[in-house]
Amino acid sequence: MFHYLGGVPNCHSLRKLSLRCVSLDENVLQTLFNSCSLIVSFILKLCKGLEKIEVLNLQKIKSISIKAFGNQRVKIKAPTLEHLSKFLKVLKICYCEGIRDIDSSNLVSLKYTGFQIPELKMASESSKLKHSKFILNIPSDLNAT
Repeated sequence: MFHYLGGVPNCHSLRKLSLRCVSLDENVLQTLFNSCSLIVSFILKLCKGLEKIEVLNLQKIKSISIKAFGNQRVKIKAPTLEHLSKFLKVLKICYCEGIRDIDSSNLVSLKYTGFQIPELKMASESSKLKHSKFILNIPSDLNAT
């Protein structure tokens, strides 16, 4: 059962949100995330009206799958993320240490920045990957013995 607040459903217990071929803007998407904060799985495919897709405040998120429409920019800040499937050509990962699986079939460029070496399993068909850069930030208080 949905409870509507300003045209957006209020669904505190929702665990999976899948949006396919719908038209919405950034404000509606953020309102959805704010009212459905326990989402574990998020799927967004070919949705119009979004210049940028930001997944920032989902504390329980484990899986994200995004197929962008046009030149949409994607920003994800999700420390609990385990699986990421993006149909984009360029992927930048910053301080998302829990990612273990990336669907990279269309990936041309990958940049990773973090505190530890990631355990990334790249799709075997990622032959399009031409550039990759990994930046490892070691804490200054690390005591090497």
